Amino acid sequence: MSRAGGLLLLALLGWHVAEKLQHALLPEMLWACHLATFLAAIGLLVDRPSLTVLGGMFHLVCGLPGWILEWSLNGTTPSSFALHVATPIAGVLAARRVGLPSWLALGGSAFWAIAWGLGRLCDPALNVNMAWRPYEVLPASFPTWASHALNLFLVAVFMETLRRVTHRRVFPAV
Repeated sequence: MSRAGGLLLLALLGWHVAEKLQHALLPEMLWACHLATFLAAIGLLVDRPSLTVLGGMFHLVCGLPGWILEWSLNGTTPSSFALHVATPIAGVLAARRVGLPSWLALGGSAFWAIAWGLGRLCDPALNVNMAWRPYEVLPASFPTWASHALNLFLVAVFMETLRRVTHRRVFPAV
């Protein structure tokens, strides 16, 4: 599945890029979930399952719930649906093969910090990766710095919880 799965994820990303271009929203490709898909695809293409696990598990615990919330508020596109389903599946399949690494929470937090930094390169109106202000469902009085700290903390907690809850039950030990 490695190379074919990587090519499939890249094809889905290409499809999503085409949809974003139609609506002049290409900077939204820097959302962490899209970056996680790219990371998972590269891991599959170069046979580095740890990259696929990190991208897929980040997508599963952060990207997928965020996307479901966004979908419920604003709708979605077919390519976005495909990406948000395929990437976690790729990550789970890779994790079933090699397990979840002990550094998953740290890796997820570092990945989020990089994605947040890339979000700062985008138009503040797009608020990619909540780099400019808290997510719209939070109260307007919620401080931006607290939102950034909370997001970083939650990524670590969710990734570590996934690792501890599934360790040896779902995924082999590493």
